[in-house]
Amino acid sequence: MVLVTDGKETCGGNPCALADRLALMRPGLTVHVIGFRVTGGRLSRGDEVDRDYGRAVADARCLADRTGGRYIDAQDAEALIAALRETLGCLAIGDATWLPEHIFAR
Repeated sequence: MVLVTDGKETCGGNPCALADRLALMRPGLTVHVIGFRVTGGRLSRGDEVDRDYGRAVADARCLADRTGGRYIDAQDAEALIAALRETLGCLAIGDATWLPEHIFAR
């Protein structure tokens, strides 16, 4: 499985606990996580914003690490395409023209 995330946990979940449950329920399931433009800004309880980049990456990386997957940081379209190719193991994407332009706007 390949998960692309911005590193923001906005659903009130715990990626590390989810990884532990997946490892128990689905042995052999590998989750690769691509951190696309992770900059921090992780929402924590009470809607306060935690701007710690390291914590946002650590939460995303935990899911990959505990399921035997890889965490790959991608800060632009080319890096995202390379990460998808690497995690999917095929040349499924030729270029970034299929991605909506607003994804790359800052």
